[in-house]
Amino acid sequence: MKRTMVIVTILLLALGLLGATSVAASTEYDSTINIRNMENETANVVIQFYNLAGDHLATADVALQIPPQTMAYYFVLQNDNLPVDFRGSAVVASDRELVIVHNLRINLGEQGASTSGFDQGAAVVQLPLIMRNNGGYTTWFSVQNAGMAAAEVRVEFFAGADWGNDWVWVNPADQTNTVTIQPGAAYYFHQADMPQLGERFVGSAIVTALNDQPLVSSVIQEGPAGLFAYDGFTTSGSATVTVPLFQYYNAGYQSSVQVQNVGDTATQVTLTYMPGPGLAGNACTETHMIEADASEIFGFFSFIQDTAYSDCYTQNPGTPFVGSVFVSANTANQPLMGVVNQMNSATIKSGAYNAFDPAEATACVAAPIIMDNNSNYWTSLQIMNIGAEATTVTVEYSEYQGHTPSDDVLTLQPNEMGALLHLDQLGPAPGQTYIGSALACATGNAPIVGVVNQFNALAAGDTLFVYNAFNVPN
Repeated sequence: MKRTMVIVTILLLALGLLGATSVAASTEYDSTINIRNMENETANVVIQFYNLAGDHLATADVALQIPPQTMAYYFVLQNDNLPVDFRGSAVVASDRELVIVHNLRINLGEQGASTSGFDQGAAVVQLPLIMRNNGGYTTWFSVQNAGMAAAEVRVEFFAGADWGNDWVWVNPADQTNTVTIQPGAAYYFHQADMPQLGERFVGSAIVTALNDQPLVSSVIQEGPAGLFAYDGFTTSGSATVTVPLFQYYNAGYQSSVQVQNVGDTATQVTLTYMPGPGLAGNACTETHMIEADASEIFGFFSFIQDTAYSDCYTQNPGTPFVGSVFVSANTANQPLMGVVNQMNSATIKSGAYNAFDPAEATACVAAPIIMDNNSNYWTSLQIMNIGAEATTVTVEYSEYQGHTPSDDVLTLQPNEMGALLHLDQLGPAPGQTYIGSALACATGNAPIVGVVNQFNALAAGDTLFVYNAFNVPN
């Protein structure tokens, strides 16, 4: 029988206060763990919680049974056996294959962001976008020890080419370059408390377990447009990366792609932007030199003004663009990683997700949480064909309260993305609720990737949660 362990780095401050961050001291966090059972047998699931010291809080364990090919969600705030000021991490164990999305919400203006569960860690974790006082934005990140022994962890920071030299973090508390993290536990690194990074820092970070214990990490970006989150990369990177959803001037939204070079030499990288079928915009390109271990921003400036490194403004002169992005040139063939930010400054809504390594794409993607009219939340699913031939993608939805939505079908050319908007589409009737999950599969075993937006247009604050769909076998 297959057994799955999923690592979920979470933060819950049900009634307590979070110190040493750029968020106000009255900030309260809560977490929801969304789980999809990927198999055709009932999944027996146990959620285990760990505090920052690495203690397993066994009395707070939660047992769930999830029917085949369906999803369940657990509100951590409802766990009366956790301390009211709990912050820490979780491990989800099951006898079936699972995929998990973690929604993090704070009480300041209804802000939220999503991260993913990990089924394994790595001794080196890459964080392509780290900031300190960058136009009001500052990051903090959690690192969880997914191993069986204490991990000795070092963090190195690398500034972008326009921002200065490389920086190595020195722990402000004890002036050492490493911290020790117990098995299952998490440690929080706050860039607001790192004057060594300077008054303004924009760059990347590398997290290393010096004794080769597996690590996972998630990054939170806080600023004027709300809360962004993405997951640290536990792979070695790829010569090309793909982005299923990039938008600019689309109902007030704009995107950026932060690309990190994790190789050992500088490389010149070109991104190609391709509009989706029936969506707004014209194709264009953008090129930047990226130093080893550093990262550079794409898209954010090239769509608002004419630049020497891009024709995107010429092709889209202040007009909407909605489509996909892929690396079309990488002169030194260096391994790359990327993070995509989406934001609407006027409505204060924002979210982030990880760019995809094409080598990890499969013919099917799973989306653990899909919604329609769920307390005014609904989702959109964006699928990108990264294969060499056209493909047809069929999206199947799980059952909810006796109702199973009809399948959706997308026909996609190579490097094209297609978007499915779920508002008033998935319930038994328009305006009725649907809470479930989705599985999308392509014909001809074509490789696809996907991203999901969870959105509430009616509520004030940052009510945009974004996550990567999970690539799974066909």
